[in-house]
Parts: sequence; structure tokens; C-alpha cells
Amino acid sequence: MKLKNKNVRRRGLFERIDRWLCIYARPLLFRWVWQTLWIRKDEFHPSLDRDVEVEFRISSLGNGWLHGGITVERYHLDLIRRRNIAHNRTIDQVLLSA
Repeated sequence: MKLKNKNVRRRGLFERIDRWLCIYARPLLFRWVWQTLWIRKDEFHPSLDRDVEVEFRISSLGNGWLHGGITVERYHLDLIRRRNIAHNRTIDQVLLSA
């Protein structure tokens, strides 16, 4: 538990706010937009986790022009794409440091 507290203290204010917004922000579509603004450096960032609340909200919207035709399938494809990019960045960093 102490290690976790030390890691939290080391993070900057913006990173703590970013993590909070990726987990708790309302409305849910704002949370989804915030998560997809950029691909975080950390492969295990909360923005790369599957967000079931956002999925339910997207599925309840239907396929309308107002929200750009967001579907759960597009959400999943975007999430997979962002995870792969973050994973490749992590692998590159590990290989460079070795």
C-alpha cells in the first residue's frame, strides 16, 4: 500500500486530473471524448480500459447523425487501436533501455 501512495505522490497534478477524468467524468460521452483525445504514454492508463458505462451509453444512442454515427463496434476498434499503439510504445522504450 505504501508503494502505491508514493507513486501517486510522484505524479503531477495534470496526470492525476487526467486519470480522474478518464474514470469518473460525467456526462459519459465527455468521458469517452476525453479518453480518446490522445494516446497516453502509459500502457496501463485508465483511458485504455474498457468502459462499460460508455458502451451502454453509446448503444442507447442508436446510429444517428447527431453524434457522428458512434457505434459500440467503432468504440471497440478505436480502443484496440489505441491499446496497440501504447503497447508498441512500451515495447520500444523497453528495447531502447536494454
